[in-house]
Amino acid sequence: MLHPEIHGGTTLDENSFRSALRYIRPKADELTWQAILWQTDIFEAMRIVRQDHKPVLLWAMKGDPLGCT
Repeated sequence: MLHPEIHGGTTLDENSFRSALRYIRPKADELTWQAILWQTDIFEAMRIVRQDHKPVLLWAMKGDPLGCT
């Protein structure tokens, strides 16, 4: 489903482009994950969580990090 201001058959002009851009750009509340202190070293992460008394999320996978397996 398309945004009400963006629908099939719309000619892309400056106004419709700006409307589409506003619609697809992430809002401030959709970027809060960027404030997380991500760690790539499990030992450093464990040191930090012990100090701050916070949980740790371990995300592990097998294969190419880009999913190109």
